[in-house]
Amino acid sequence: MRNSNDLVNELLAQKKDLEFQLKEINFKGYPEVKEISGKKYIYLRYKKYDRLSSKYAGVYTESFYNDLKELAKSVKELNSKLRSVKTKLAKLGVNIDNLDSKVLINLDFIRNNLNTIIYGQAIVEGVSATFLDTEEILEKGSCKNVSFDDTLTILNLKNAWQYVLDEDTVRRGTTFDVLCTIAGYVNDRQISYPDQIRTTNVIIGGCSYRPEIPTKEGVIRNIDQILNSKNDDVSKAIDLLCYLAKTQVFSNGNKRTALIFANTYLISHGLGYISVPDNLDKEYKLLLVEFYESKNNKVKDFLLKKAFFSL
Repeated sequence: MRNSNDLVNELLAQKKDLEFQLKEINFKGYPEVKEISGKKYIYLRYKKYDRLSSKYAGVYTESFYNDLKELAKSVKELNSKLRSVKTKLAKLGVNIDNLDSKVLINLDFIRNNLNTIIYGQAIVEGVSATFLDTEEILEKGSCKNVSFDDTLTILNLKNAWQYVLDEDTVRRGTTFDVLCTIAGYVNDRQISYPDQIRTTNVIIGGCSYRPEIPTKEGVIRNIDQILNSKNDDVSKAIDLLCYLAKTQVFSNGNKRTALIFANTYLISHGLGYISVPDNLDKEYKLLLVEFYESKNNKVKDFLLKKAFFSL
């Protein structure tokens, strides 16, 4: 039977080999076909500076497109294997890339449950899709049973979660800039300035509460106050969620943004995640309205007891 030191050395060797393969391939993005003036061209869609971007790859041919798809698939598989190796090392207490082992394990914990998390958020937003529909959209990018708008909501959630699960994002911490970037992903193509703080009044359906127009300074100050409070870390994450949802910092997507941002704090402390189960969406929204109208804080108790999943 191998001892732990031998296993660690083997995993470290695997990590080095996988990183070398990724460097040799030197490919990022996923091919998409665009039609311009009746002609087809291939672009590579990828993340750059926390935003989704695309670059021109060439004139479309079926063989070229399939080759790029195979490359993208290979990179995805290698990255998946690399994450798995890092998680195994973390479970053995080996610190990788300056991230605590509990953080790496937590990242893997969320990735393994991500489809369920996204489905729950989509249901809260009124998306009409089954869990299987959601899985198909997350895997293939579309589903014939789901409308374009609902599909876009699901894909935007996927992009936002991929951003916060990136190790570079974890290193940045629970900051205002990260909050705005999450909002940008959540609201992609839905509003003109998806990541900019709200400058006009908003109305919340089914609620008499009318939030004041926020300021950047005020939001940063209140986030800092929550993070520096004497509450335990899970309570801090719940306070962040509730504060941001009630403040309505952005013009759209505030519940989604608030929940994902609160999870950045839990991720960075290796504590688990918050996700509203799909069958409790009505209870959650009702308690949120009561919280908005300052009737009670029952939504915080709900989030702790029914929507927090510890590592």
